[in-house]
Amino acid sequence: MEKYPDSRTALLDWITKIKAARPAHFHDLREVFNSVDVAYDLTIFDIGGNNYRLIADVSYAVGHVYIKEFFTHAEYTQWNKAMRSKK
Repeated sequence: MEKYPDSRTALLDWITKIKAARPAHFHDLREVFNSVDVAYDLTIFDIGGNNYRLIADVSYAVGHVYIKEFFTHAEYTQWNKAMRSKK
């Protein structure tokens, strides 16, 4: 929120939803977040109407969500390209 102040409302909404969700499996996340995906063993959330991407490591067994990165859509595109080239 400090780096992208205009993301504040969307991030706070995501935080509220993820805390309430308590997902046991990926499909549980899909019930709450219709635009969530998995790539590179990480969970990718669309935040703020396709403006941002939140990259997280979700530990379903212990109920924790570890935020790894938060990008603008353009930054995510570059990160994704770099990740694909590592394969």
